[in-house]
Amino acid sequence: MNSVQEAMLAAVTIRHKEQDLEIETFKFEQNMLIANPAMYSEYMKNKQEQEASGNAGITWAAPDSIEEARELMDIFNDIDEQLKQSNDSTAADEEFVNQVNFMQLLGGINLDEIGGED
Repeated sequence: MNSVQEAMLAAVTIRHKEQDLEIETFKFEQNMLIANPAMYSEYMKNKQEQEASGNAGITWAAPDSIEEARELMDIFNDIDEQLKQSNDSTAADEEFVNQVNFMQLLGGINLDEIGGED
């Protein structure tokens, strides 16, 4: 088999797996609707919220060990610290821009002539 045939075979295989997944999802939802309509309505509400927020299709996974959980917590803490520092520097940048804008408003005024008589 050449690479084109392998790519075509892979594409067809992936398409079949996606179709099988869609069929299984449909059957699951159909059975849920029949067996427990209240659960189905909550499921659909949650599914629509995920699609609206852009989280549809994301598989959430838990860490396999305590060490992995600690590493993840350290990573999240580092990200949080970087975001806090970024917010502090953003506030300082905004203050600098405000001061420069204020000084530009005073650009046509001779500040040496203000405040005193010689």
